[in-house]
Amino acid sequence: MTRDPTLRVVLPEADADDEEWNALAPTELAAFLEAMKHDRPQHYGMVVLLAYTGLRFCHASALRWEDWDEQTGVLRVVRKHFRGEIGPVSRKKRAPKEYPVEPELTEILREHRQRMLRDQAKGIEAGWMFPSTEGTLRTPNSLDRAWAKCLKHAKITKRFTVHGLRYTFTDLVRRANVDAVVRRALTGHVTEEMQRHYSTVGMDEKRAAIAGVLRLVPPEPRPGGGSRGGSEFTPTQEAG
Repeated sequence: MTRDPTLRVVLPEADADDEEWNALAPTELAAFLEAMKHDRPQHYGMVVLLAYTGLRFCHASALRWEDWDEQTGVLRVVRKHFRGEIGPVSRKKRAPKEYPVEPELTEILREHRQRMLRDQAKGIEAGWMFPSTEGTLRTPNSLDRAWAKCLKHAKITKRFTVHGLRYTFTDLVRRANVDAVVRRALTGHVTEEMQRHYSTVGMDEKRAAIAGVLRLVPPEPRPGGGSRGGSEFTPTQEAG
């Protein structure tokens, strides 16, 4: 071309709000999760899973109870949900095929399942782990009211969205000094040329990384003393 077509083209400046990092510090995350547990317990299980795995909402919302092997502590991600359509995990939005479930998250998922059984929640007969109140699969905006209320109760005034839990998890993994290859294996940020490297990351390495992340978040106080989280946590057996 004889003339550069991009000359005099000026890109718009980003708004200040767009430049704000959509993530929480460990203490902010602890306060937010505590608010969610007490104010909106029906959403707590899903929000904690998003926070402690870094999964995208499209993958977490399509989880079924059969995807969780409680005995081995492994969660398998085999499908996604987008605008009512269910399909396999795509190459564009990747996810780990297997994800470690630490004792802290195991207890929370057990409590979530027991609540669903007790309340005879719609969608439980279909096997969905996090169905909506109508028994259908959730969309991100289904959390809007609970999200706003819990941000207020946690005294978090900055912009923070559901997808921000993924950013928060990425930050926590970095703070825990997790190896870069393991980080990518956990978040699904995998390039084609490095695929074979990430496939060699063992479950023991992933589990150690998640344990390091959990140690960063202040433990939740328990009635009568003690705490839940970090090295002080003692898993309980499921009733029945």
